[in-house]
Amino acid sequence: MVARTTQSTVRVLEAAALFNSDSRVALTFAYDGSSRFGGLVPDLLRTAGIGYTPLKDISPTGFNLALTASESIDFARIKAPHVVIPHGIGFHRYVPSATSDGLRLSGLVSPSSAHCGDFWMTVGHPAQREQLRAEYPEAADRCVVLGDLAFDRIVASIPLRDR
Repeated sequence: MVARTTQSTVRVLEAAALFNSDSRVALTFAYDGSSRFGGLVPDLLRTAGIGYTPLKDISPTGFNLALTASESIDFARIKAPHVVIPHGIGFHRYVPSATSDGLRLSGLVSPSSAHCGDFWMTVGHPAQREQLRAEYPEAADRCVVLGDLAFDRIVASIPLRDR
């Protein structure tokens, strides 16, 4: 599990909860401190009772999968298939690019990072994959419609609404 920003860490923690009851899965958390929006991540992980290692100190081998909710991590740092899950509202919207004067579609693994190895991106709805197909066809081929954890939690809580 690779945490980078506060929002992406919340999503990674939600995904990590899906593995809590599976004794076959051992989770390791890495913190990529390269974002200006990541200053609260160490406290967030500590509050959740999770130890972590700075991403720069992680051994590149020995992992079966790297899961993150950030498209901006150093994918070459971990030699394993990567899964990028949506980090929340605004995923796949146009945002200012940090590397140019233009706009970019948020949530996309850059073509240069995509060549670092096996990667998959998940989306909540088939229309998002079609949006990718128009903008970044190579990514659409590496995209899986998996649903939306936040939406699923909201729907599951409907019976508790009166509380």
